[in-house]
Amino acid sequence: MEFYPVVKVSKQIEAKDHVTTEELSVLLNITNQSIRKAYQDKTFPRKVGNLFNVQEVCDWVLATSKRRSKMWTGVTRFLAEKKKAEKRQKAECKDVPVIPPSSAEIIIPEIPANLEDCDDGDFNNILNGFRKTVNYTVRLCEEAAAAGDESLLQVRIRTSGQALEQLRKAEQSVLDIQTLRKNLLPAEEVRNGYTRLANNVRSKLLQFPVKLAHELVNVSSIGEVQKILTDEIRMILDSFSRNPFGD
Repeated sequence: MEFYPVVKVSKQIEAKDHVTTEELSVLLNITNQSIRKAYQDKTFPRKVGNLFNVQEVCDWVLATSKRRSKMWTGVTRFLAEKKKAEKRQKAECKDVPVIPPSSAEIIIPEIPANLEDCDDGDFNNILNGFRKTVNYTVRLCEEAAAAGDESLLQVRIRTSGQALEQLRKAEQSVLDIQTLRKNLLPAEEVRNGYTRLANNVRSKLLQFPVKLAHELVNVSSIGEVQKILTDEIRMILDSFSRNPFGD
C-alpha cells in the first residue's frame, strides 16, 4: 500500500489509498460540504463502494480547481507532505547494504513426517517450497560465478545439489502417496485398462449390424429405422456406462 501522509489538522486518520468522504476531508483539510459540491461535477472521480481514490481526487483538483482555492491548497499541501515522507523513506533505505546469506545460512526444507496426511493442496505448497529453495540456491551460484569467487561457488554448488536432491525425494514421496491413493495409476495398469475398453467398444460395434440386420430388412419407414437404431445405440452406451471394460 502506498503511503499517504496526513496534513497537520485537528483530527488525523490512518493513511491509506482509498478513503471515505469524512477521511478525505481530513486529508485535504476541507469540509464535507466542499467534497459533496465537487461530487456534483460529473468529471469528479466516482466512489468505488463508499470510498474515494485519493490519488484520482488529487489529480482532478490540480487539473480543474483555481489556484490558491481552499481545495487546491489542501491538495498541494498533502502532496508536498507525501513527497517529503517518500524522500525520508528512501534516505533511510539508501545505504543499507544487502548481504546475501552464506551457504550455511540457507535452510533446505525437509520432507514433513506427516506427509501421508496431507491433501493435494498441501502437496503443492510443500513442493513449491522445495522449488523456491532450489531456484534461490541456483541464483546464488550464478552470483558467485559472476563475482569470480571459485571457493564460494563450489560451496554453493554443493548446497544447491543438496536442495535439488531434497526436491527429488519430496516429489517421489508425493508421487508414491498419490499412487497408493489411486490419484495416479501405474502406466501399465492404465494401458491395460484402455486396451480392455477399446476391445469392448470394438466387440459391441461389430455385433451392431449382425444383430439389427434381420430387424431392418423388412422395415420401410425411415422413422421406425431411426427408432430401432437409436434404441440399440442407447443400450450399447448404457452397457458401457455400467461396465466400460467388459469385466
